[in-house]
Amino acid sequence: MWLSNRGCLPIAETDRSLYFLNVNHIKVESGWYYPLHAHEWFELVYCVKGCGSVTFQATTFLLKEGMALIIPPNTFHSFFAKDTENFEYCVLGLFADPASEVASRLASPPSVLCDITGRIPAICAAYDTIYETYENGRYREHPLFFATCLQLMYTMLYALEYAPIEQPILMNTLTNRILSYIHAHYPEEISLESLSKAFAISIPHLSRLFKQAYNTSPINYLIDYRFTVAKDYLSQSDIDIQEIARMVGYGNASHFCKLFEKRTGYSPSAYRELKLKTQPRSDLPLNLIENVAVKQWARSGNRPPLG
Repeated sequence: MWLSNRGCLPIAETDRSLYFLNVNHIKVESGWYYPLHAHEWFELVYCVKGCGSVTFQATTFLLKEGMALIIPPNTFHSFFAKDTENFEYCVLGLFADPASEVASRLASPPSVLCDITGRIPAICAAYDTIYETYENGRYREHPLFFATCLQLMYTMLYALEYAPIEQPILMNTLTNRILSYIHAHYPEEISLESLSKAFAISIPHLSRLFKQAYNTSPINYLIDYRFTVAKDYLSQSDIDIQEIARMVGYGNASHFCKLFEKRTGYSPSAYRELKLKTQPRSDLPLNLIENVAVKQWARSGNRPPLG
């Protein structure tokens, strides 16, 4: 589910506004959950088989076979596989110059979801070409590699513009409201009891609905969200760790540090040092590297998260 970094490469030598980052084909079993996260690049996602859900822009959509979407940069999102079905999807990561026309089109499609069922064979073939060439490490020399990336991107943009799903299939409205509440109030003290009171629903019923929708508990989701925000503060600012702990809902900085290390394998200070140590790779123009998160990915040998 992870890809090693091989550098950011321009899609076309004559136009350095769009860069290829990574590609992956993900197959997961029912009940799988990828926590909330965000990054600096676009992700082109389509569902090959089964059914899962994706949460972004504080809304959760069912992602069924033949459906596709584009996730913009700096957008918190997470993926879930339904309890009853396996989930297979593909992801292509692209970095676009924010000032470019293609970035504008990718960032503001007229629809969230599109139906590409009629184009599945062509898109599957394109993804397979990209993925197999990438995996064998010879994609830099492959004459059609970047042309295939462009073909895939414009096929999805065309579908979002001309074959949108007019009424996206949303998950349970109540669970979306709970999710939005967590996003808005995560710095505050939140418990199952406070959520139960806020939504006038019993704790067992609330927990069951949330688990069915997101394959995790409300409190685990809250913790994931808090640490996602904390990681951004650590990698993109020099704010004191004690203050970051307070900003994401932990009055006790020592407790925050212990939880952070348990979940990430690093203390907050070690995580910050890791993110700030590396140097940018020459493949990506420095004028496009405006965020520490991009810098860290582009210059490190670590494996970037997909999804």
